[in-house]
Amino acid sequence: RMLADDDDLSEDRLYRVGRWLATRAADREAVKAGIAVLGLFRSAEGHAIVDQRGRHDEFSLYAGVALSNTAEDGDGAVWDLARAVHGWGRIHLVEHLIDTDDDRIKAWLIRQGYRNTVLIDYLAHACASAGDLRRALDQPSVTLDDELRRGAADLILSLIHISEPTRPL
Repeated sequence: RMLADDDDLSEDRLYRVGRWLATRAADREAVKAGIAVLGLFRSAEGHAIVDQRGRHDEFSLYAGVALSNTAEDGDGAVWDLARAVHGWGRIHLVEHLIDTDDDRIKAWLIRQGYRNTVLIDYLAHACASAGDLRRALDQPSVTLDDELRRGAADLILSLIHISEPTRPL
């Protein structure tokens, strides 16, 4: 915010520095800084760079914040990225989506969003709550699709935590 509010700093130069850091820096922390700077600007090029970098678990959290700040549909951009990653990146991005009002994203949270290669338990409660699993299961059985049944079973088992942590999917 301080960078964006600095009247002595050229926006064009700041954007170019952010782009350089995000695309050419050899250090992960510098790349994260570049992603954060690009998150100050609405730019198709910057969006593409952030989306690409965000597909690496190390940068997903930073990319999610940048995309939500700059994309026309912030939740949609974060959701697109969340569907492309499966480890810690998925966990961070899904946590960013739990306050969404988008019914498509809520449906995805309880069907697939909780699935990650780390541990389902990290997202089970958040996805069941944000996706309103109870309301989804209150629908007539004719409208319950197999993916919802499978998701509900995974989430409920993870929440019960019967004997050991649920395996990653």
